[in-house]
Amino acid sequence: MHQQPKISVIIPAYNTELYVKEALESVAQQDHSNIELICIDDASEDGTADAIRSFEPEFNEFILLQQSSRVGPGAARNIGLQKASGEYIAFLDSDDQMAPNMMSELLASLLAHDADMALCRIKKFSNKTGELFPNDNNPKELQQYENEAFSWEDLQGALFNLRFICMNRLYRKDFLEHHQIFFPEGIFYEDLPFTYACLFSSRSIAYTTNTHLFYRKFREGSTTYWQNDTALDLLYAFEKFERYLDKNPLPSDILESYNAFKFRKYRKHFHRIKTEKIELFYKALKEHTLKEKAYNNRHLTKKEREVASFIAANQAWDYVLYDYWLTKNRLTKEKRRHKKTKDKLSRAQAGVARRIYRKILGPKGTPEKEPQPPKIRQWPWRQT
Repeated sequence: MHQQPKISVIIPAYNTELYVKEALESVAQQDHSNIELICIDDASEDGTADAIRSFEPEFNEFILLQQSSRVGPGAARNIGLQKASGEYIAFLDSDDQMAPNMMSELLASLLAHDADMALCRIKKFSNKTGELFPNDNNPKELQQYENEAFSWEDLQGALFNLRFICMNRLYRKDFLEHHQIFFPEGIFYEDLPFTYACLFSSRSIAYTTNTHLFYRKFREGSTTYWQNDTALDLLYAFEKFERYLDKNPLPSDILESYNAFKFRKYRKHFHRIKTEKIELFYKALKEHTLKEKAYNNRHLTKKEREVASFIAANQAWDYVLYDYWLTKNRLTKEKRRHKKTKDKLSRAQAGVARRIYRKILGPKGTPEKEPQPPKIRQWPWRQT
């Protein structure tokens, strides 16, 4: 009987004793039988290693690597890559789950299209309730490639609308080795440079519209939950990816899309920065805005270009007040819209304005009057 190709599933784990069994069970239940499981316990302080070890009988090939000191998710995945003996590589976070046919369908899609990697759709679910979120955040640009294959040339700048996560994909190991694609170590947001290096290096990317990855949200202790502590690493993640771009330059129109993507990510994560690091993060945002002339970037909306003009001419705390005013107006409009549909605005979204308030006034502060909309002048560079 012909043996199925071997898939190495790499799972880094840190203090996920309560969740890792669900992740491992989802791998053990795969209908693809030839799976090598590689778990890296990143110096967990709870019973994570014991929980992983209890699944050893479920796999023909089982590797548990325990680190004596914490190395971070990027380094942990790289350790797994070095140990992997499979022809294909998959990653899973220790608090997420796979559908039972995820590996078999991604492999079939990859082989059918002779692709370097295959990806599927994802669904987020709440850690508190277990309910699936209605929006699956799968970009509309992929709709025309349902159950087909595409390349980065097909998507052009829209490639940056794809989520930079590594878990909803299957990779050829020889593809990763040939292009020497690894995770940056010592930082969070390690998925960003890895993901886009893979996408821009691939000859062909297979896409299946079925939802196979279930991504846990709002888990206390997770990297994304505590982004105040890690948001500054976004700057370093972009630096790592731009080293790839130095060797593999993009066409000018796609580079402009990348600069718009970077501007949006910097703005989004500005809300998550600790107060004492705001000046440093804002400096990077302003430098990018001025260097790449974000106020003239055609891939940004009119409002985003106005924001870029304000950033180019003002300091960090002026922008904090300005951003508070923008956020408050947006939330007010969304509350009205949600009220009409008898729906509730999510607590996470409503908390954005409160966090900005605290940065200005402290946790118990209240403003004497509401911030007024700033007057945006017609700066000279906006007329060019």
